[in-house]
Amino acid sequence: MRIGLCMMLLAAVGLASARDDGWVDAHLHYVDFMQQSDGSEAMLAAMDKAGVEEAWLFGLPVVKKWQQDAPRRPRYYLGDEAPLYYYSATDDIVAGAVLALPEAQRRRLAPFISGFNPTDMNAARHVEALIKRYPGLWRGIGEVITRHDDLTALTAGVVRRRVVRVRHRPDRGEPTSREINPYGVVVLRGHTYVHGWCHLRRARRTFRLDRIERVDVLEQEFRAPAALDVTAAVERSLAMSWSEYDVAVLVHAPLA
Repeated sequence: MRIGLCMMLLAAVGLASARDDGWVDAHLHYVDFMQQSDGSEAMLAAMDKAGVEEAWLFGLPVVKKWQQDAPRRPRYYLGDEAPLYYYSATDDIVAGAVLALPEAQRRRLAPFISGFNPTDMNAARHVEALIKRYPGLWRGIGEVITRHDDLTALTAGVVRRRVVRVRHRPDRGEPTSREINPYGVVVLRGHTYVHGWCHLRRARRTFRLDRIERVDVLEQEFRAPAALDVTAAVERSLAMSWSEYDVAVLVHAPLA
């Protein structure tokens, strides 16, 4: 597995620029890697809450395949080894959502065409057809995915799973160097986790990516367990982990 693991997975943070009357989000995806969305009302409510006046709106040019042997629908493109494929309908999803909005809300969004394979010479015809189908709607072309490390490998259907050596800084104790077979990456409860086989502990372990200080990709390859639900494995790990929390208890009791 290529690892800009710690950095790469967090690189999908939207870029924004300030204006006198608010912010302009320059990287807002309407759908996720399963081409699912909470809808335009939820998107606009989130924009209002964040003080974002306008946004450059994209679909996602690829969709994650839900394999027959997968225990449940994947939530993220690195959730398992299933491939991705280019998905041109993402542009129609974006167009339909924008055109259904009232004019005042529609003016807040700048939709872009993204649902094409940039290495396919037919892509130009696809872009031309969308411009004709929705005249005056599109403001540009993008996000164009040509090279995106593991995303590229999964889209091409070729995944080389390689052992990595990490320097891990635990919540308590000293940092350790260990080798792991990374089975998958999950974003859960505000943090990003990698789950895999830890050679040091000789067991499966879950690591928070913000606690990994260094990653070196080794030549040794491995095979991930078949039909492993990485999200469920991370959830179980978090449920069994021990942590200390500050808890406030409010007691309503009659005075003696």
